[in-house]
Amino acid sequence: MTKRDCGSVPVIQFYRYNPSFKGRDPAKVIWDALAKALVLYYPFAGRLREIQDGSRKLVVECTGEGVLFIEADAGVRLEQFGELLLPPFPCIKELLFDIPGSSQVLNAPLLLIQVTRLQCGGFIFALRFHHAMLDAQGLVQFMTAVAEMARGHLTPSIPPVWSRELLEARSPPCPSFAHREYDVVEDTKGTLMPLDDMANARLPPYESICRLISVKRSPDLIC
Repeated sequence: MTKRDCGSVPVIQFYRYNPSFKGRDPAKVIWDALAKALVLYYPFAGRLREIQDGSRKLVVECTGEGVLFIEADAGVRLEQFGELLLPPFPCIKELLFDIPGSSQVLNAPLLLIQVTRLQCGGFIFALRFHHAMLDAQGLVQFMTAVAEMARGHLTPSIPPVWSRELLEARSPPCPSFAHREYDVVEDTKGTLMPLDDMANARLPPYESICRLISVKRSPDLIC
């Protein structure tokens, strides 16, 4: 994959207050679960590099440098966002803060996660990832692993497999069916929302801090 084929993709999820979650900090729970999941998904804690052979292909260097984690508080309640929580989202720049230098392709964190606590007890989970690392199915598998860790599981129900050689084409390639995943999808329902159309409203009283989750192979050594 070349640099021009990949980009940053944002994901935003809204969660209502759950009385059973009373007394627990969602940012702390997600931080701990993410740190555990990264032990198995250790390439996400690395950095993209460019092969210096003229091909400009990207590789992941598993440096264990970590992913970015932002913890924030907003002086609003979930209902103030309206009934239909669909793009364009207001306050997108506050819900997923773009830390300077973090959105570049090379030598930058591959994941940026922000948890914003709301006055009502609910919270907003926002994620930005590089498409060079994940597709939609891979993101669902990773986030499912994080959710399972947050619920107290010791291991995810579907462990990751890093055997990239299993995806190598035969030599010579012998395609046997049409790959429809590369077809252009026509937006017949008006549901595909360009990122440029997202609103730029700002949140009232708002504070955030940023931390770096670094990862080592043993869960006991995560810092």
